[in-house]
Amino acid sequence: MKKINYKLPTYRIVGVLNDGYDNHSTARSIERRIRLRVRDVVCLPFAVEQKYFKNLVACMKLMDVEGLVVDVMHGKRVMRELNRVDKQARAAGFVDTVIRKGKTFTGYCAWAEALNQFAGK
Repeated sequence: MKKINYKLPTYRIVGVLNDGYDNHSTARSIERRIRLRVRDVVCLPFAVEQKYFKNLVACMKLMDVEGLVVDVMHGKRVMRELNRVDKQARAAGFVDTVIRKGKTFTGYCAWAEALNQFAGK
């Protein structure tokens, strides 16, 4: 009998926190956009009730999630649960992106950065 070695690809996980009814559609849309630049990423939709937000970071660590795309509805609440928050996100009052570096999760606000570019700051 011939032994066959399979090499399965390892994917990086990016979570999508969305309050819409069709979370899977949003995750697929974001995943398609990310895959245009990075091939080894899988997006995982998160549906988290408000009372369980305190467990969000712990779950992301257990699931080895590298980042999180956050909708506007959850951006303020998620900010309270993170280890660090970028100064632009703190000034905006919400995060729309969470990036993991080691064991630390940092929240960013790309919208605030874009608005600063428009304002010439």
